[in-house]
Amino acid sequence: MVKIYRSYEDEPEDKFLPLDQSKYARFYEYEMGNFSDDLPFYSRHLKKDSTHLELGVGSGRLASQLALQGFKSIGIDISMPLLKLAKKNPACSVVCMDIYKLSFQKQFSNILAPYNFFNLFTEKKNIQIV
Repeated sequence: MVKIYRSYEDEPEDKFLPLDQSKYARFYEYEMGNFSDDLPFYSRHLKKDSTHLELGVGSGRLASQLALQGFKSIGIDISMPLLKLAKKNPACSVVCMDIYKLSFQKQFSNILAPYNFFNLFTEKKNIQIV
């Protein structure tokens, strides 16, 4: 049954419920999977003979595109459902890791924080202005 309201004031209030990680990963891939506007920037500034760390790699959107161009990178993310999407591309090298607890023994030439990465900092205690 469809209910039609006479005006917006008669409609019930919107309720936004959080998505579970699996649904969020699918939504993220749907929204961002084909985004590539930032690819020329990285292609222009990175060296192909060095290894880069991508923070918040997500579904591997940027990492897979860079790998196709010959760049070497390792991506980290804390979301296993997103990393499972990234692993569908064999060119993506990804690790499940918290950005607040980096534990690599090696050094990277560059650290990439692409697109909306800084939106992940949602708690004031995790932001330090120097």
